[in-house]
Amino acid sequence: MITYWIMYLATIVSLFITSKFDGHSKNIIYIGYFLFVSSIIGFRYQIGGDWFPYVEHYEQCKNISLAQALKMGDSGYMSLNWIMAQFDLGIGGVNLFCGVVIAYALIVFANRQTFPWLSLGIAVPYFVIVISMGYARQAVATAFVMLAYTQWSKEPWKFIILVVIGALFHKTAILVLIFSPVILNGSIWLKSSTIIILFPSMYFLFLADSLAEMQHGYAGGGENNMKSEGGAIRVMMNIIPAILFMLFYKKFQEFKDFKLWLYIAIASMLSFIFVGTFSTAVDRLAVYLIPIQMMVYGRLPMFITNSMLQTLFIIAIILMYAIIMYVWLNFATNAIYWLPYKIMLFGDYVTL
Repeated sequence: MITYWIMYLATIVSLFITSKFDGHSKNIIYIGYFLFVSSIIGFRYQIGGDWFPYVEHYEQCKNISLAQALKMGDSGYMSLNWIMAQFDLGIGGVNLFCGVVIAYALIVFANRQTFPWLSLGIAVPYFVIVISMGYARQAVATAFVMLAYTQWSKEPWKFIILVVIGALFHKTAILVLIFSPVILNGSIWLKSSTIIILFPSMYFLFLADSLAEMQHGYAGGGENNMKSEGGAIRVMMNIIPAILFMLFYKKFQEFKDFKLWLYIAIASMLSFIFVGTFSTAVDRLAVYLIPIQMMVYGRLPMFITNSMLQTLFIIAIILMYAIIMYVWLNFATNAIYWLPYKIMLFGDYVTL
């Protein structure tokens, strides 16, 4: 458990000590944290509820062709497994690649915020620990979605490309295209043509083959509906910053990506309506809305002009996420799959 707390506390310490550092020193700290998070995710051993299914995917890729591997599931993730299997790098090679992508995306996204280390700290309790170490495919997909969000006000087509890459690791990421700047900012003609051409194409490429399975598993309703424990709480974690975004609506307008976050805030609030009926479906889709937490809390303190009140607000956010992390690690039903933390070193694992 100490490993998880070190990952969280490192962001808090950096938040308070790096403000006076020069650019070179800050970059060194970022590189160090990048290597640390990549290693914790990449070299973990038997951590996460889906550990053994992921190992099985890797083992299956050892003795089949790439074409056969691509038919087994999400093409990006399965091709990654197949490549690693050809070089006999083990599931650790797969996880390390995922860890590198996730850590990179987190740091790039956080650096778009006014308080980047606060944003990184907010990501640790749920996105880094639970999602990135438990559900690798969707974690990588979300990492590419985060990178897409950073391009929303810069390169609209990069946004689309990054979301599509993310969907290669988890098909549900393709739904993020609804936030595309081409749709939100374009003319009526451009919006209509994009929706008519892009969405049917993406549906047949990514969702058509697995829609029945997703409906049965994620949103079957009643007895067929897979229940996601704590789904309502995790959705609520997105709703709180969404409400704060609406309350400080005019302040956030000074950012070029304001419209993106406006629609994500609306989507976050709408998700609460359906989480009771379709808990797993909403919980899984809400993962792509998690960056609103990092964005709102990473920018909101700049609107507080009183330095003491600003510090108190930051401390309150730090304590809130520390409590969330403590409660999950000690009381969540599935936390046993994350504890104790084990890392693979020199062919054997070490418990930390």
